[in-house]
Amino acid sequence: QADVKEALMTAYFCDGENVADHDVLVRRAEECGLDGQAVRTMLAEESGLEDLEVGLQRAADLDITAALENLNVPTTVIAGELDRLTPQSHSRRLADALDRHDLLDSFVVLPGVGHMGNVEASLQVNDEIVRMRSAAKRRRPRRSRRLSIVS
Repeated sequence: QADVKEALMTAYFCDGENVADHDVLVRRAEECGLDGQAVRTMLAEESGLEDLEVGLQRAADLDITAALENLNVPTTVIAGELDRLTPQSHSRRLADALDRHDLLDSFVVLPGVGHMGNVEASLQVNDEIVRMRSAAKRRRPRRSRRLSIVS
């Protein structure tokens, strides 16, 4: 798995290849010694989705509210409308938790975008980052929460 991960990272970050393209995935898998036809079949049949759904449910069941106590900046949640790895419902749950703690700056759903919003909709994501940065410059920073230890 480490070889495949490295090959895909190299394909995307160094070689500028589209790692959503099945031909690229098959070629890179073959370079790592995997059976290209088996990989192509797996991609076509979407095998492994059941295991993925179990993993997604486990992630959805995680309680992140305790971690919010360590956050002291307004936060934007960006979700892809078609994201199957982190469905909108999970992103909405995170946004709602941030909102309950007065930490949500905005919740943005990118139409027609899957899991790789920063790649699939880079201009929109960059625009949102610029907007957040500009807004942060206009705000006074929130006071950080302090922990007092009494002995």
